[in-house]
Amino acid sequence: MADNRVKQIINTVKTTLTNLTTTGANVFIHREIELDTTILPALNIRVGPLVLVNEHLDTQDWELTALVEAYVLDNDKYYSDQMLIQKEVHVAMRADYTLGLSFVHNVLATGFETGLIVSRDKNIVVSQLVHEWNVQFRASLNDISE
Repeated sequence: MADNRVKQIINTVKTTLTNLTTTGANVFIHREIELDTTILPALNIRVGPLVLVNEHLDTQDWELTALVEAYVLDNDKYYSDQMLIQKEVHVAMRADYTLGLSFVHNVLATGFETGLIVSRDKNIVVSQLVHEWNVQFRASLNDISE
């Protein structure tokens, strides 16, 4: 049996975003980004809500929210770093609206959210930008891996 389609999508997003000029190989899946400046800037991919939107005779249409979290050291140029990462992520994700997967219909950017992570004991501030992506895909009625 093939991997679950959600897992395939998330792994493909990781592959798509690996080796951007801003973050390089610092792309993770469901990792707690510690306040470790040696891995910054970095991307972290998380699975968001999975919603069934339509059911057909033998298939189902789903929408998966893929969260791409960008982390940069909060310094004098963090804003320009964030904007460059945002641009690179957007260009990479929209390069192929199917992510190269036959069961994906579309990939849409649905929003951005920012935040700060503060470590008082290490005297480090990390800026976070979360990119929300809606991945629309079709799966078998009886098995989401098909």
